[in-house]
Amino acid sequence: MKIITIEPCFTRGEEDLFSGEAELGTVKITDKAVEELKKHFDGVQVTPDGEMMVLTNFPVEKIIVFNTGRTIIRRIAGKERALERFEMLAKALGENI
Repeated sequence: MKIITIEPCFTRGEEDLFSGEAELGTVKITDKAVEELKKHFDGVQVTPDGEMMVLTNFPVEKIIVFNTGRTIIRRIAGKERALERFEMLAKALGENI
């Protein structure tokens, strides 16, 4: 996994929100991975062709994962939380290969 960037993108009240990008390496979006991710996210949507997945948590967190391994996080509460999400996704989607 290679972190490309994690930077502040917005301030909501007293909380800074971050956005970031990473290359997770080789990933595979499988039914098993989707079921595992549903335990951690309010919304899990996968395109019919399996090329992209969108993960959401209320109220603002959004993560887009492409089958190329490129992952984009938008509006997450904290730099550490972004790193945790990238690591979790690399593990969940990389184990299914």
